[in-house]
Amino acid sequence: MALKESVDSFLATHDMAPADIPVFLFVHTALSAALVGSTWYLSYVAAGSGIGAVSLDSGEASKSLILNALLSVPIFPEKFRFKANQVIVGLEMSTSSSRLVQFFQRKFPNIDATRLVSSYVEAKVGRLFFKPITVPGRIWISYKASKALRHWSDRGVTKDHLAFYHGRMGPLLAVAPSVSPSRLNW
Repeated sequence: MALKESVDSFLATHDMAPADIPVFLFVHTALSAALVGSTWYLSYVAAGSGIGAVSLDSGEASKSLILNALLSVPIFPEKFRFKANQVIVGLEMSTSSSRLVQFFQRKFPNIDATRLVSSYVEAKVGRLFFKPITVPGRIWISYKASKALRHWSDRGVTKDHLAFYHGRMGPLLAVAPSVSPSRLNW
């Protein structure tokens, strides 16, 4: 019973109802999925475009956008930059020899599966770096969205109201609740 009472007191102090929780969770999950998808896509596209490419004496350059950005900063010694590039290139090569990556490459030959895997890892690292900003932001947006939806539903907006307002907007109208369809001359 202590957990239920503490949850109820938390909801009461934040002016939320138990009915707001599903909306909060849906918005939070949708924002999380959008963040994962967008960062993965940006990392994938940036890795293929050569943005931030760094030329080192190691022979091969990494496709990693984050690593290339870090290696371009002169505060790191050349020895460290060389070793980090070797490690990332080695990881990319071992990823390309993975059976799952090879299967994916056969099924979708237009997509570079190695770049797909490395861009996911790179996006994950980027999201972890920005987590102190993104998590409170998602919580705040989810909270505001659940409050806005409850405020909207508390005002008594129903399907009939929506049909009436939609009907005033365009020619293919939903009928207002006070007008019988038989009275309309279509």
